[in-house]
Parts: sequence; structure tokens; C-alpha cells
Amino acid sequence: MTYRKATIRSFVPPDEPLLFGLASLDRGADRRTLAVLERETVFVAEVEGAPAGYVALERTGDAVRVDQLFVSPAHE
Repeated sequence: MTYRKATIRSFVPPDEPLLFGLASLDRGADRRTLAVLERETVFVAEVEGAPAGYVALERTGDAVRVDQLFVSPAHE
């Protein structure tokens, strides 16, 4: 497999339908996925300008927990 560098950036609202669609292709995204994208701190990974996955972080007190981590099958 050829190495491709990913760029990590903050989630922006227009990302929601695309990330939900990517998650749906792999594992059947649901209402919980939408809730996570709307309320948690989300970072998007892009490869060659296209979303390749995301990580959703949930803060509880002084701790930060990875709630969801998704990598598109095309980029695994």
C-alpha cells in the first residue's frame, strides 16, 4: 500500500452528512452517530482533500474519551 499523508482538521457543520454517509457505508450509522457529530468535539481526517474518517471526543470532567473513531474502508 502506498503511504498517503492525512490532514487533520476541526469538524464544520457541512461535514455532517458526508461523515454520516461514510459511517453508514461501513457500520450502519444511526441517530447516535448524528448526536455524536452534533454535540462532541470532532476532528476530520482528509486524504487528498477528501474526508477519510473522523474521531469524536467526549469530555467528562478532567478526562477526554474517544467516543467514536471511524476510518473509511477505502483508507484502512
